[in-house]
Amino acid sequence: MPELTMNPKQKKAVESTGGPVQLLAGPGSGKTFVITQRIRCLITECGVDPSRILVITFTKAAAGEMRQRFYKLEKETASYITFGTFHAVFYSILKQTGQYRQFTLITENQKRKLLAQILHLPANALSAGHEKTEHLLQTISRLKNNGERFDLLADDRFSEEELRSLYRDYNGYLSEFGKMDFDDMGLLCLKLFREHPDVLAKWQKRYEYIMIDEFQDINPLQYEIIRMLALPENNLFIVGDDDQSIYGFRGAGPDMMQRFIKDYPTAVQLLLDVNYRCHEQIVGCSMQVIAANRNRFSKKIQAVHREGAGVLLQSFPDQEKEQEALLGMLRQTVAESRPESLKEHAVICRTNYECGMLAEKLLYHKIPFVMREVLKSRYDHFVIKDLLAYLEFADGNRSRELFHFFMNRPLRYLRKDCARAENIELKELLAYYRNDIRMQEVSRKLFHDLERVGTMRPYLAVHYIRQAVGYDDYIKENFDVEESGRLLQTADDFQEEAKKFDTFRKWNDYIGQCRRAVERKQKRRR
Repeated sequence: MPELTMNPKQKKAVESTGGPVQLLAGPGSGKTFVITQRIRCLITECGVDPSRILVITFTKAAAGEMRQRFYKLEKETASYITFGTFHAVFYSILKQTGQYRQFTLITENQKRKLLAQILHLPANALSAGHEKTEHLLQTISRLKNNGERFDLLADDRFSEEELRSLYRDYNGYLSEFGKMDFDDMGLLCLKLFREHPDVLAKWQKRYEYIMIDEFQDINPLQYEIIRMLALPENNLFIVGDDDQSIYGFRGAGPDMMQRFIKDYPTAVQLLLDVNYRCHEQIVGCSMQVIAANRNRFSKKIQAVHREGAGVLLQSFPDQEKEQEALLGMLRQTVAESRPESLKEHAVICRTNYECGMLAEKLLYHKIPFVMREVLKSRYDHFVIKDLLAYLEFADGNRSRELFHFFMNRPLRYLRKDCARAENIELKELLAYYRNDIRMQEVSRKLFHDLERVGTMRPYLAVHYIRQAVGYDDYIKENFDVEESGRLLQTADDFQEEAKKFDTFRKWNDYIGQCRRAVERKQKRRR
């Protein structure tokens, strides 16, 4: 889209410079162009001091891109405007307020170690207690992002009383050691504004014009702070698309767009209804799909590009066949001596596991590619590591470390002291529990299951671990429905892969090759 021309609706959005405005803008509609042009309009046409303008985006990269785009328009004033993420803006406010300068941010690794300590997990909890710490980590984040509303948080692992206690312990440690996490920045900012009206008034005067991109991903805590900051003029320009929302795990949701209209009944609502990126067939198909959603603003989007290759829908009996077809298309492109055209291909996967599978196949077939995310081995997912630990022990590796890794997944109440030898055998556990008949039965059953797993082909072995040993039940008992569904899908994909191998050792060799390929790719990237 030419940056020097505006369609009528873009022009109206740029010129809507006062009061609350909601701009509905989907992908390819020129929203970044509109935001930068509106900033220029505020400065050149309305005489707004550029230091009074705050522009918030959801990622550091997006904030940098927005800054660069505006710099190309107005080099003289770009440095005076505040471009940043919510976290960056909140942190800046806190940092410039003397009473909060003593706090330093806790790292993710420090946070996990602290939660493992609070949960009284063993020293190796970063691996053995991974799912517990991750669950509590996400739960605490959701609590902080909904304004510490325990009554709005349903959790099937901790009761409200237990959660309050864990939450209190976690924040107590942070306070004692002068730490805060990313989510604290919002809470501390809200507390600062509520308890110090003079400080709030200072920042309200500083940022008289506020613009927020990707508003559908704002959470209740961020929204409350922004509402306070925008007073009394409410020069709040929010840009978003209620058909997209990716931060539900942080308490965000597309309904925030509708809430904005309720909270600001005089707000002007505008729609960018022209897509400059995709051709007509893609836009039409996407609108047919999203139209099934009821909790949304109704939109009619038209495409500038009328002609295109169309949308091809194909189905496959399994993921293996799907990826073979995709690889065939890419290999044909290379075979036709058009490797440079590979840069015109993009693949979007539903899960990280699928993305990892495809990346390994591309590496194996020497098809060049880049990934937006850091490439990790899919075999490092904790569900797969659990299943591999069972398989490797059953195949003959009786190491103590390996046994400790899976012995309480599912929970068997086996103590680490029951298995202290270098190589673990049933007789050691029976000797340790010689006065406990129940635990002797538990130990016998475990080793009976491991012996059976060791005699099975990989696919049946994984199935047996999940069903007869009870690993699937363990996942369902320890995670909510949505999360357990994702984890079980990862186990399904892993089990499906097992069909290609008749022995675990052949499969394990293949896994080793994939891991080494990923490591080489990571080294080249560094």
